[in-house]
Order: sequence, then structure tokens, then C-alpha cells
Amino acid sequence: MTTYTLGMALSRPVETGLGRHYGIVVAIDPEVRVVENQKFAGIQEVSLAEFANGCTLRIEAIPTAFEPDEIVYRARWLIAKVPYQLVNWNCETVVRYVLTGKAESVQSAIGSGAVALLVLATEAYTLGNAAFKVINDKPALPEIPRMPGIQVRKLRRLLQAAREWEEKNGTPYPFIRRTQRNRIKAA
Repeated sequence: MTTYTLGMALSRPVETGLGRHYGIVVAIDPEVRVVENQKFAGIQEVSLAEFANGCTLRIEAIPTAFEPDEIVYRARWLIAKVPYQLVNWNCETVVRYVLTGKAESVQSAIGSGAVALLVLATEAYTLGNAAFKVINDKPALPEIPRMPGIQVRKLRRLLQAAREWEEKNGTPYPFIRRTQRNRIKAA
């Protein structure tokens, strides 16, 4: 049985067999919930079973610049903000944007050649002419606001590291100023 953690990136094969569908774990108790970007529904939160759609899931190793609670905040903040677009704002783009702050898709980059024509033909068959209308319209990416209280949590972790250093070495932690300690205590 796989153990899921908050902010974990998951993927499964898409129905066409070309590429993978991506999502981010945003809840683990009482049930695992995933934020995904679906063709007709856009960005939404679903159960793990709905996301898996009967397929085997793969954990994606995408480096992140954010803490798990901030990843969850960023993913949930995007729900219903930007509509799905095959090339410019697909499921992988959303996951990478939430995890790294950069809206990019490896699948779309690869798909810019002959593979893109095959995928577009498959999508056109599935979606009709709507697939071709949005192919070159790059959406304005929403600026995700900072999670409230994130600086306080970072400062508390820094203070904890300083305390551990001081206990271990018997000297003041060299990378924290007295003013930072006072701000943390006041928060």
C-alpha cells in the first residue's frame, strides 16, 4: 500500500495512451484528495479513486520550492481560476506551476513536433473543434498570493534550528540575529 503525503505529485496514463495525467495530493485524512486539471471541468479537487480512474498511479519526482502546506494552499487556490488548455495550461502545467512557480509542461514541449499533431488529432476527435480554438491562446497565469503565516512558520523553524545548535555546541547560533528571535517570540 502506497503512503501518500501532502504536496506529492501523482500521474496516471491518459485514456489515449499518449502521455500522463497529473495531479497533486492536497488531503490525506480522512481520505486522499487530489487537485487536477480536467478537460471539461478545469482545476478541481477529486478523490484519489476518481483521479486514478482505474489506473496504476505513479509518484512523480518534481523538485519543489515550497513546503507541503504551501503546496496544498497553492493548489487549492487555483481551483476554478484558469480553464484547461491542452498545450498551454494542462494538468502537468498546473502541477509544475504549483510545485515550482513555473508554468511548463514536458509533455507539451515534446508534443510540439509530430507527436503534437497526433495528440491534437486525438483531442479534436474527442473535443471537436474546441481543441483547435485554444491551441495558441496562452492564458494569463494567476499570481498565487503567499500563504498567510508562512513567514512565521519559517522563522519558527529557524529558531528551532538555532536552539538545537546552541544545545549541541554550547555557543550562540551564528546565523540568527537577536531581532529575529524577538519577532518570533512575539508572533
